Amino acid sequence: MVIRRWHNYLFGIRFFICCFCSIHVAEAKTGDSLPAYLPEASLPSPTAKTIAFLKKDYWNVYGISPYAENVRKEIKTYTAPFILNKIDNHPSFDYLFRASYWLVLDSNYQSIIPELIKRITDTSYVGLTDANDVVIWERVKTGEMKRNGIAFYVDDDLYIVAGRADWLLRRISGLDNGRVKMNPAMADLKALQQKWLAWYKTLLIPPTVPSKKPQKP
Repeated sequence: MVIRRWHNYLFGIRFFICCFCSIHVAEAKTGDSLPAYLPEASLPSPTAKTIAFLKKDYWNVYGISPYAENVRKEIKTYTAPFILNKIDNHPSFDYLFRASYWLVLDSNYQSIIPELIKRITDTSYVGLTDANDVVIWERVKTGEMKRNGIAFYVDDDLYIVAGRADWLLRRISGLDNGRVKMNPAMADLKALQQKWLAWYKTLLIPPTVPSKKPQKP
């Protein structure tokens, strides 16, 4: 939490069948063979710039004390199943914050982006702890959070799985395709999911189209 405060001072921070079958998101499972992603330098802007920034920021945030260095080393041991379990079941904001950096290490985002997109329509309630320096205005209004003048402001509802997934997708992509608010309508979530699916396709190497052999006269 002290690390996040230090970071805040520096920086302030027919639908399913057609779409899911076409890029295999609905059936994607961690550990399956991954689709071919573009090299990071060739990813569309601002995603390429955002990934480069997070890689650099990872060392800035987790390299300022012996404790931070230990956390930095711990993050490198995380796996996709571990991160997904924390997103789905663990209320601690610390894990979400760390996950936003884990995504860019060793191109981990390649194994988890489809899973995050799939979770955009998951409204399961998880809760939020370790978040005294985080402000989500809708949760402040309900009394579930306290207003903090020096805080990490988040517009997604991190109390539910969909909000957590959207926040991480926005962190890694550098895009703002929309926010997941409290009690979101499923139609809005599906529309948001469509936008992330469209972005996901831009990260992949386009399939090659076999050239037609000239027909014999």
